[in-house]
Amino acid sequence: MSLLFLYTLAFVTGFCLLRGLWLAWAPRIEIAARKAGDSPRKNVFRESMFSSLIHWAAELLEGFVTKQKLQRIELKLTQAGRPGGDIKGAEYLGVVWLAAASGFSFLFLMLNISASGFLFSLMFATMAGALIYWLGLVMLDSWVDDRKLLVSRQFPYFLDLSVMIVEAGEDILGAIRIYIRDNPDKELTEELQRTVAEIDLGGTLEEALEHLNARLVSEDIQNTLFAIVQGRRKGTKMADILQNQAESMRFRRSQTAERAAEELKVRLQGPTILMMVSVLLLILGPAILDIAEGGLF
Repeated sequence: MSLLFLYTLAFVTGFCLLRGLWLAWAPRIEIAARKAGDSPRKNVFRESMFSSLIHWAAELLEGFVTKQKLQRIELKLTQAGRPGGDIKGAEYLGVVWLAAASGFSFLFLMLNISASGFLFSLMFATMAGALIYWLGLVMLDSWVDDRKLLVSRQFPYFLDLSVMIVEAGEDILGAIRIYIRDNPDKELTEELQRTVAEIDLGGTLEEALEHLNARLVSEDIQNTLFAIVQGRRKGTKMADILQNQAESMRFRRSQTAERAAEELKVRLQGPTILMMVSVLLLILGPAILDIAEGGLF
């Protein structure tokens, strides 16, 4: 029983360490930071009390981890909205490795204190460290998925607003600025602010939209941005493009809602049958017991 308690304590400690490091050092961008537009974001890892250790771990990993993997981490951080500021992929991976190493060390020492044996302690601590490392990567994927869901929910409103603004005589850039002004607290606003900042620094609207297309992971949004870029290059009327994309997105969303409703019906069949069986057993249970004990007559 004592060993089981130690194993549980070590696992919880490692997970809480990884989770606590991120919650303490990398809070989500606050409303004031969102309103700041293109102001540079601070790197919370470099400002923490463990900045030297994180920097050392990042430099060490850059020599062992392939550039392709670090670039994938960078891309996921971008798609997650850069939580915690301008964090490099090597720095994030370094924090995950440090959390995994801390969990490994803690569990290894606790098991050795409990006289569990060196090989067993090493094997179990290694498994715990690998699990913590895996959880760090899963957390990053979950942030990407959460942001994708939020942006996908906000984009249809932006598209409908853009249709009205462009039909009123404004261009697409003006529609983007109006959306940013009226919705300062949205995740989509953060992405559009970066797009406007690129244009203000001398980039073209087409290039900025292509970069926005690369940052977002929603297929519907990517299709819409691709249509806007191609329409501008071919000289197509922007109001028609936006109107067609808005109607197409509404149709796809209605199809998705219908498909989700049909899947929900199937999923509810099992619990419904179990509830009906439970009710029948509650009603007929006493009668069945009486028949089993005293006979039918």
